[in-house]
Amino acid sequence: MVGVLGLLALTAGILVLVRTAPHSATVQDVLSDPGKYYGKVVRLTGTASGISPVAVKGFRAFHLTDSTGSIWVITRQAAPQSGAQIGVQGRVNTGIKADLPVIGGLSLGAYLVEEKRLSGE
Repeated sequence: MVGVLGLLALTAGILVLVRTAPHSATVQDVLSDPGKYYGKVVRLTGTASGISPVAVKGFRAFHLTDSTGSIWVITRQAAPQSGAQIGVQGRVNTGIKADLPVIGGLSLGAYLVEEKRLSGE
């Protein structure tokens, strides 16, 4: 009986890891089908720009641009330097179902809420 319970616990743990493992994507992947990525953890890499000069409710925002497009990244971390090549890992959100749908009066559409900075990727 202990063997079966142990196997069930191990299987559940593996499923949690697989379900929450970050998915590498491009900006275009996320922007072209935000519903597919909504709430999922993704990794994006690119160049930081458009850094917000002030924090709003403890959050900062910046654009992350790769060869396919540009997306807003919302973070509680210090904003990267403009022009920095970085990787970010976070959850995809949209302006419709988001806690922070508007920054500076502009709708964000789909954006990434950063959970981890992956410098220099």
